[in-house]
Amino acid sequence: MTPLLNIYLWMSFFDKITEAIFPVFMVFLCFSYLGRKAFKDASALRFLIITLLFGLGYRMLVYFIGVPFPKRYFYPLACTGIILATPGFMVLSKIIYDRVVLRFKNFKLSYNNFVFYCIVIVSLICVGKGLNPDFDKAWITEIADEIKKRCPPGSEPVLITNSNDHRIAYYAGALYFYYSLPPNPIHYINKNGKFIEYHKKSVNGAITVVGTGKIAGNVVTADMPLGFKNLGSNIETLGGERVFFIMEESDKAFRKRFERTKNPFPLTLIKEYRVRKAPVMSLYQGAPVPEDKKELLYKKIKFKTRIDE
Repeated sequence: MTPLLNIYLWMSFFDKITEAIFPVFMVFLCFSYLGRKAFKDASALRFLIITLLFGLGYRMLVYFIGVPFPKRYFYPLACTGIILATPGFMVLSKIIYDRVVLRFKNFKLSYNNFVFYCIVIVSLICVGKGLNPDFDKAWITEIADEIKKRCPPGSEPVLITNSNDHRIAYYAGALYFYYSLPPNPIHYINKNGKFIEYHKKSVNGAITVVGTGKIAGNVVTADMPLGFKNLGSNIETLGGERVFFIMEESDKAFRKRFERTKNPFPLTLIKEYRVRKAPVMSLYQGAPVPEDKKELLYKKIKFKTRIDE
């Protein structure tokens, strides 16, 4: 299935948009269609529509060719969306005034005053949201501290995750690998030190790095066996208990991936982190390596990322 036909990829894309634009303004944007005459009469608004469509277009292009990015890259579109939501705000205010407020004969309130109060209410909601930021960032504080505490002394932690947030590895002082799952595409397979261009788009469980040089930005698998069945042996090769695994999903959902493919689950759950305004994160640790392989704990890890290496 091509990425453009993947319903889950579309859902993920629109989820990032709705997370970036405040839900109240998403409602106003929908009603802006009923007030589309305002766009016809104002060339500046038509220019903003073109700007919004262009911004969505190139972000969509980047996203569907396999370059994942967080919701903050949609924030500039939120500013444009707020302006374009203005006609929708006026349409919705008129509908509520005509169908609700005017039903109360004894409640004498002019339309202009009603609109003013609506503006005040929406402004207060936005101010309340702005003054209530989320400081509970578990991936910056708790998870990093947990990794540092559990990592064997003298060894560099290795972090494998399906999160695009590199700060998790940075604050833990860990080496970062991305764990790729469908529908995320794989561009090159690194096998025995040779890069093989990959046309099947995705792999169900692959430890990956980002290419450099001529293949900069491309997703390249580490020179290791692919798939869930090889995850346990790959973790041992990377150092066993110095390997930490973070999934942006619940422990139950992650384990089901192994159950469906009939592969043993090779990790030990440390904790599930559930904080507001963030996805569920499950933190795992690899099993200790055998005594005769303890050197793997201190082995420097390096994979080819360039074609000309």
